[in-house]
Amino acid sequence: FFVLAPAAAAPTGFFGGPLGTGGIIAIVVVVIVLIGGLVFGLRRE
Repeated sequence: FFVLAPAAAAPTGFFGGPLGTGGIIAIVVVVIVLIGGLVFGLRRE
């Protein structure tokens, strides 16, 4: 899920415009996924 989420959000942000609302949402989603992945990764280890 953490790998597929950014891939699914990237096209949406791209078609929405890099500086548009879609781009902002995509960036936020990617950041949340990265932070979530690090937190879960540290907890598992």
